[in-house]
Amino acid sequence: MGLYARLQAISPVSGLSEYLRKHAASWWSDVDKALQEGVFDVTAWGATGDGTTDDYTAIMDAYAALVAAGGSVLHFPGGTYGVGTMPVFALDGMTITGDGDLTVIKQLAGANLAAVVHIGATDGSETDVLNVTVKELLIDGNKANNSASTVGLKLWNPKVCKVHHIGAYNCDGQGFFSDTSEATVNTNAVRNFYHHIVTNSNDGHGFHMRGEKNTQPDVIRSWGNGGDGIVFEAFNYTTTPLIETTQCVATSLRSADNTGYGLALDGAERFAIAGLICNANGKAGVGFRNTNSTTAGRGLVNVQGAAWSLRNNGATDGVAGIATEDNAEVLGVTISGLRIQSATTIAVEQVGIDARGWGRCVIDDFEINGVPGTAIRLRAGTDAAGGATQTRIVTISDGHLFSNGGGAGGTTHDGISIEDSSTEIKLIGVSSQNGDTNSTEGGYELAVGASVTLLQLIGCSLNANESGYETDINIAALAQVVAPHGSVFRGSTTYKPSLAPAASANQTLTFPIEAAVLGNILIDASAGAMSVDSITAMSAGTVVVIYTSSGGNLTLNHNTGGGNLRLSGATGAGANWTGGSNSVIRLTCNGSNWYSEVAR
Repeated sequence: MGLYARLQAISPVSGLSEYLRKHAASWWSDVDKALQEGVFDVTAWGATGDGTTDDYTAIMDAYAALVAAGGSVLHFPGGTYGVGTMPVFALDGMTITGDGDLTVIKQLAGANLAAVVHIGATDGSETDVLNVTVKELLIDGNKANNSASTVGLKLWNPKVCKVHHIGAYNCDGQGFFSDTSEATVNTNAVRNFYHHIVTNSNDGHGFHMRGEKNTQPDVIRSWGNGGDGIVFEAFNYTTTPLIETTQCVATSLRSADNTGYGLALDGAERFAIAGLICNANGKAGVGFRNTNSTTAGRGLVNVQGAAWSLRNNGATDGVAGIATEDNAEVLGVTISGLRIQSATTIAVEQVGIDARGWGRCVIDDFEINGVPGTAIRLRAGTDAAGGATQTRIVTISDGHLFSNGGGAGGTTHDGISIEDSSTEIKLIGVSSQNGDTNSTEGGYELAVGASVTLLQLIGCSLNANESGYETDINIAALAQVVAPHGSVFRGSTTYKPSLAPAASANQTLTFPIEAAVLGNILIDASAGAMSVDSITAMSAGTVVVIYTSSGGNLTLNHNTGGGNLRLSGATGAGANWTGGSNSVIRLTCNGSNWYSEVAR
């Protein structure tokens, strides 16, 4: 294209002479910048940036000139650019840029747009937009003067696009929304990079990705929005077309004071999320859900989390940390470095982690405190097709639960509650020391339902520490616990450790030791009476150490091969033994026989 033709192409009106007359003073510098650098300044095409004029036509004239002349950059100098019609930009390889916080694109009053800025083909199209960059500007939805569910920045079918240093606020709808086709092709939104995006005071979600693959959201800040703060959502991940949200790495996410979840994971698969902080959101800090799949076995799968801090969330849904909606079907989730904190001043009964139908999951290196209710709850849920699911093959390790319970009344508070038909649950290196200050409720450091099977307690310390309303353990069936080696169970000075308490609740410890592997078990009965039943099938070399104090009564029943062993500090059948101060009974099994030793 010759120079004259290129000049004609970039003219915003028909006829070069009209353009010369309109822009005589700055024409050559504008043209030189556009032709030499590919930068098209919207003010050169008549945009005012005064905040009241409708600059839509001037902006689109500059964009049309950029497309015709083969330019690459559409520049918005500092100013507030009002738009009464939705600007749509769909040129592959282009950059839309402003001057940082000095540049605002604002929806004018009464415009009621679908989006303040739209990148890509119109919604529903199968066309991709490639390698577009949007950066260094703010988007104002002006929701006080509009009534539509306007999105601040909308991307449709983005591929290898970059959005960074953007703010979207005051929208009737969502602040940022990346969406993709739902008709005939698989996920189109791939390999995008979203960095340093701030969304606030929008009526919908703050930051929302749907149907993204191999995308990296990084340094996302979302607060004060009417929906969830941050949403990663799959649309369809079971049949063609596959609209997955998968294989993404998200880092440095902050979400606060939103009405919904801090972070909602909605059918996301193969995700890594590191550096998450969620504070004071109306619902849980993190919510697992499954809105769009109805196929069993497909839900929230293979999510890896690290360094999550969830504080003072869940005042409306009763979950302080991680909530699981009923059909989420959570599989293969691992979270390490988890901190959940709440406050007893929250006027609802809460759970720290509500795990419904989790499978093959790990919670490691965690701390939960101040939750006005149960710290961790494992229970059944339903899969995506509506069928019942167990919580199964879950490991909870290297963590501390403390100062939970109290607060709102009405429900028993436990440190850990394992319910329904949960199976193959491991507690490793868990310390639980909670207090329930409501004397009408009671609770346990560990409560296990009658249908739970294959529970392993390894190196745990369960310590009832308050002044009389909570005991250590309530396990409904003796055969449920396998290999409780290396664990400590200690009662308070007022209430004794309790498993399956009889009529005299909180006075007796009945503890099964079945099929234990090599290791030690410590039971502290220094506060008072207890019994240990059903010691069977222990491996050679296993040692059970039981501490009592002066006046503490111990009953040990041993039933293997028809044999019966009883040691008791009270009168009754069997051998009698009265413990003195800091007395110890050691029981050692060589695989078939038990040997006892009393030490004082």
